Amino acid sequence: MSKQTLLASAFGNDYSVQPKSAFGWGGDLKLTANSASAKGLPAGYEAAITVQLAGPSVDSGNGVVDTITALCQPMQEKGASSNGCTKQTIGGVTVYRDVTDGPNMKIGTFETLRVLYQRPDKWVQYAEVTIWNTAHSTTAAERATGATWVNAQTDKVRAAAVGPLVAPGGPYLIKALTLSGNPSKMVLSWASF
Repeated sequence: MSKQTLLASAFGNDYSVQPKSAFGWGGDLKLTANSASAKGLPAGYEAAITVQLAGPSVDSGNGVVDTITALCQPMQEKGASSNGCTKQTIGGVTVYRDVTDGPNMKIGTFETLRVLYQRPDKWVQYAEVTIWNTAHSTTAAERATGATWVNAQTDKVRAAAVGPLVAPGGPYLIKALTLSGNPSKMVLSWASF
């Protein structure tokens, strides 16, 4: 199943193909303004959804660790923060849920909900929904309303994370990120298709 088909089956038809968001992220689909799915999203906010595959392990710079461990670490960077993943088992399927919040940063405000799933082939499939407002200042009430909308998307994000995406071996391109610009240290491989 293609990424767009998987996302449409999880999120519905209120999204359209979007190569890159105004906030700088490449989402697979962008929420259509004023659609039924946009109800509850604060004025001035946009939303995009994506699903990705990541390799089974990464070089953290201190040795190889599994991708779930690497992607689920708490984080604080340039005003954005995450407390790390919480493990959830629903219907016998274990997923890892993470929320990253970036309030009133130079580039605007954003919140991302990511759900990660360790597939039987050891690849990590994850889906995420991101909302953003490019205004440099948003109110606490707007951010709280946005967070409520994001949280309401949890079941849809989880459905996309555990859905039948094209498996490694299909048409994909392995890419590598490097640590400290050192190309000999592969940090993360993921599939792009």
